[in-house]
Amino acid sequence: MYQWRIETKKLPLQFTWKISRGESSEKSLFFINVQDGDHFATGEVAGITADPQKAQSLIAEFQKFTDLPFNTWQDIQNSPLPSHLKFGMTSALTHLLSQKKGERLHEFLGLKDKTPIPTSFSLPILPLPEIQPFFEKFQLQRFPVLKLKISQENPVEACQELARLYSGPLRIDANEAFTDSQQVLAFAKAIASLNIQFIEEPLPRGSVDEYIKLKQRSPLPIFADESVQSDLLTEDFKNQFHGVNIKLMKAGSYQRARQQIEQAKSWGLKIMLGCMVESSLGIAGAMTMAQDVDYFDLDGFLYFENEPFHLVTENQGKLTYRQNPSFPLIF
Repeated sequence: MYQWRIETKKLPLQFTWKISRGESSEKSLFFINVQDGDHFATGEVAGITADPQKAQSLIAEFQKFTDLPFNTWQDIQNSPLPSHLKFGMTSALTHLLSQKKGERLHEFLGLKDKTPIPTSFSLPILPLPEIQPFFEKFQLQRFPVLKLKISQENPVEACQELARLYSGPLRIDANEAFTDSQQVLAFAKAIASLNIQFIEEPLPRGSVDEYIKLKQRSPLPIFADESVQSDLLTEDFKNQFHGVNIKLMKAGSYQRARQQIEQAKSWGLKIMLGCMVESSLGIAGAMTMAQDVDYFDLDGFLYFENEPFHLVTENQGKLTYRQNPSFPLIF
């Protein structure tokens, strides 16, 4: 039987990460370790704030289920665990099995290596006067595309200010900030003349009828983010969205994320591979999923003051793997 354990790292961020649902200046990351004899591997659990109560709740949830016979990723995927904890466990197990087989992770998963990968960089919600200093401090002109987090407060002006500083394409992420399709439509029309690739999840998850109306009338593509969870996608997605943002921490496993990518592709939806605020362990894992993906948003590891693993290198907005003896035969 596999031996499982969990450890926690609380990591400060370089800036306050603010989206429409809240803000934080540090993140708690959890790492699931699995051992089978001499073989040992690690998976990451991200998407949790540094709130001690939430951290203890996740650890208790993990400990409640570790005595179950989790022998395959399907065993874990089908369990009642939350999706980000499922991913920590399924990825650790997948890393372990790829090590034992002597294959790099993308080979083990039957995928092609698509590195280097161009990523966007996300700006948190900022007061208008702080957008230019943030842009300059973090030298964001080097990225091939930027993403801007917005709220209902001055969203048009925020987009215009970033477009004034940056001539490249922008992605706008509302994180469910709007309440109805008419609000989003007015916003989309106001920024349509800018270099906008798409708007992510402007309405609350589950607003099916409103998303259908919005897709029919929006001058800009609408992408699903929060609407994509660990379940397989439904065909209704193609009536609501132009594309989907797939994140491993929400999918629950590499294998489920791949199923979601294949589904979206079969319906003619564009696909973005996204991330939480997570270390380079999680980002390197996401990079292995690049096959058949149209857009990448894998910048979460760049937010930390001291990222612990250094498994990924960013140069001019492009990501490549960095060799680390602690993680042999994975990436």
